[in-house]
Amino acid sequence: MVTPTEAKVVKSFYNQKLNFHNFSGQDLVDADFRKASLIGCNFNDADLSYTNFEGANLRHATLVRSRCFRTNFKDACLMDVDFSPKDAFGVTFSFDCNTFTGLKFSEMWWHMILMSLLLSKPPKENMDLDLIKAIGPERYAGLHQIVHRNL
Repeated sequence: MVTPTEAKVVKSFYNQKLNFHNFSGQDLVDADFRKASLIGCNFNDADLSYTNFEGANLRHATLVRSRCFRTNFKDACLMDVDFSPKDAFGVTFSFDCNTFTGLKFSEMWWHMILMSLLLSKPPKENMDLDLIKAIGPERYAGLHQIVHRNL
């Protein structure tokens, strides 16, 4: 028998229109925002771990100091979003214009995107050195440790 304290709280916002809603500071772990309209929403300081935003429209939303551990943004519109989470390891993005147009990364996560490229083999020899120069050798060394700790 499951007691009320053990029961999982269902957080389903599937296909809802919640434009300009304030979700700041909320526990939204495992929430379902698939295909939701979330234009201008505030997710600052929210825990969005394992949250599913697949196909959602988050245009102009803010995710400042949020936790986006393993958050799914597959096919989500992130145009003009302020993406400055404190954690975004394991996040899923689609490689799409609606994802990256006007998307504002914090400096750390912009560098982490570049670091993910450095995990791959560049098409030409020494192209990776150009990215390391752009990041800066000291910052690269610190980010390298973070990335390899999370592999």
